[in-house]
Amino acid sequence: MYVLSIVTAIFLPLSFLTGVFGMNVAGLPGIENPGSFMLLCSCMIIISIILLGLMKKYRWL
Repeated sequence: MYVLSIVTAIFLPLSFLTGVFGMNVAGLPGIENPGSFMLLCSCMIIISIILLGLMKKYRWL
């Protein structure tokens, strides 16, 4: 159960970001910019690294 909680804590923000940018609506910021996909991927990697760092700091891993 402990491992499942850690995996869920890492993937929840990433799922939120992909869900928001996966919607078929007009007006999303950066949708016209070709570099926005790389920016989104970079943000998701940075969030994952921060979460892993926090979990190691608080000895959850």
